[in-house]
Amino acid sequence: LCSGEGPLTQRFREMDVPVTYGTFPFFSKRRPWEYWGVILSYVRLMRRWRIGLVHVNCDRAVPHMVLAGRLARVPVLCHIHDMTRAWFLPRYVRYLNRSARIIADSQATARHCLAAGMDKHKIQVIYECFEMERFANWTKEARRQLRAEWGIMPQEVAIGLVGQVLRHKGHEEFIRAAVLVVKEFPATRFVIVGDDALSSDKDFLPFLRGLVLELGLSSHVLFAGYREDIPRVMASLDIITVPSWAEPFGRVAVEALASRRPVVATKAGGIPEIVEDGVTGLLVPPKDPEALAQALLRLCRDPDLRARMGRLGPATARRFDVTEHARQFEQTYEAILKGHLETLPKVPFGMPSWLPEMEKQ
Repeated sequence: LCSGEGPLTQRFREMDVPVTYGTFPFFSKRRPWEYWGVILSYVRLMRRWRIGLVHVNCDRAVPHMVLAGRLARVPVLCHIHDMTRAWFLPRYVRYLNRSARIIADSQATARHCLAAGMDKHKIQVIYECFEMERFANWTKEARRQLRAEWGIMPQEVAIGLVGQVLRHKGHEEFIRAAVLVVKEFPATRFVIVGDDALSSDKDFLPFLRGLVLELGLSSHVLFAGYREDIPRVMASLDIITVPSWAEPFGRVAVEALASRRPVVATKAGGIPEIVEDGVTGLLVPPKDPEALAQALLRLCRDPDLRARMGRLGPATARRFDVTEHARQFEQTYEAILKGHLETLPKVPFGMPSWLPEMEKQ
């Protein structure tokens, strides 16, 4: 069930998965029949297709699907991927607490759920996933070709920020850190991979381009735009940065580790659950360009440290492979359908051993 046509619906069709469309209107006291008419249509859909369990991925759909599930006597699982959307509004929390299970994509997101008032007995952590194999098998030739395309010399250290160009992703801090790095280690290039297609702030990317000119970094900073060949991008870089102000999970950090690349990231949200400080990367405070620059300089000056951290990355990244993700969801679906919820993990679950004890609370 999707709200409209898009890449996801196309992928489903390629897999021969039936697709239908629906809306999720807000309740209106003036036209309450529209709201309840939609919910009853989902009750009929569940019965017609003999649905055994509903997995909700969108916050907007929570009230409709939880109510429809109760009327159709179908359990509903809600999957939370962020820390900012409507999931955490009191009205939505009430519906979430009526669901069979609440899945958070990291311990950080789970703690956010608890703080919002969600039932701790229903919360479970299943980390986001990626395809390990795509990132683990890059070639030196692919790396050489893309660096040549970007004009990066073999002796230069390429530092990348990969992802959507959004203010909270830390692009401004990345550029301001670049000034400090270049002063002490000129043989560096900074690559920004991604665009602002999903951003409502269309002034931010032009601001970043202007900032690069203002700071005299034109020969050191490359805006590479949107790319689909992210495994090749990762292989072509020497250090990956994730300078986000907050991050519920941090998929880019996982992809970097799988690509045998050290990560310099902020100690924010779910990132410390992925990057072990001093082992697979370095963690710095958010919104601190100077601390970011010092961590980058440490790695720029020490290629052996970069290589050592890179070698340790895949072992961590493997925890987030899609096969493990699927196994945990299969286990959860089965427990819900058989009424054996007591067999499922409780929060905290999957917390890395390197985090301080206080982080596990």
